Amino acid sequence: MEYVYQSIVDNEVNCENIDVITFRNNLNKILKSPYSNDDWKINIIRFSNTVHLGVEHLPRNDYPNKEKYEYWGEKFEHYCTHDGDFNDAFNPNDEFCSVVRVNIDKYRLIMAAEIDCYEVVYEKRKKTRAKKEQYVELKTHKIIRNDRDDFSFKKYKLLTCWVQSYLAGVPKIIIGHRNNDGLVKILENHYTLNIPKYANGWDYRVCLQFCKKILDIIKENTTNGNRYTLQRAHDTIILTEVTYTESDDYIPQFYKDYLNDDNDANETT
Repeated sequence: MEYVYQSIVDNEVNCENIDVITFRNNLNKILKSPYSNDDWKINIIRFSNTVHLGVEHLPRNDYPNKEKYEYWGEKFEHYCTHDGDFNDAFNPNDEFCSVVRVNIDKYRLIMAAEIDCYEVVYEKRKKTRAKKEQYVELKTHKIIRNDRDDFSFKKYKLLTCWVQSYLAGVPKIIIGHRNNDGLVKILENHYTLNIPKYANGWDYRVCLQFCKKILDIIKENTTNGNRYTLQRAHDTIILTEVTYTESDDYIPQFYKDYLNDDNDANETT
């Protein structure tokens, strides 16, 4: 998370009233929990009254052909964003990250999220057209051929799309529907705020309320200077205090120095 903290320092962000600093990955897991059987684990350090969430990757039973489908998705992103020879080699680890402020109920968060790309749009105003840049999420999915495919798409794929895009303030998702050979045949635009209107089997309000409850648990049961793990195991939420050593501290010293300098400045004014 070092570059997240570097962004905070470089932009002189006031963290005095920030409740949580995290990657989006952690919030994705939490918001999807009411409709998912996946277990997860999150590391927690509470420092200067802010909760810092670290990403923990648990072993998972991968679905068949996972690497192939991931490659197709990464190649689609490359095609959509690459200006040049589409046959050029690409590095799937190249990515851009946006650091944003997010409010979930009463909680104020600073969140980092991988962003695929942006587009330029023009908003109509009274006598002018205002130029605006906005983020876009890129996804792939198999071609929908029947009602069963449509139900699954709206229940699972669109839940993931909505969670990721809603959290990061991404208004538009472009989904490339591919055949069994990985060739994209259909492009669809989905708009994040409209997705809940045609969702199947999930309610965005349940997701947000569950996340608020998890943040309640963390804020009410942790104290400054201590480390914890929060784990979901078989639908049970477990918060555990763990031994805290310097090697476990993922909050960089330059960020701590920044907070101390900021506090000293506030005391002298």
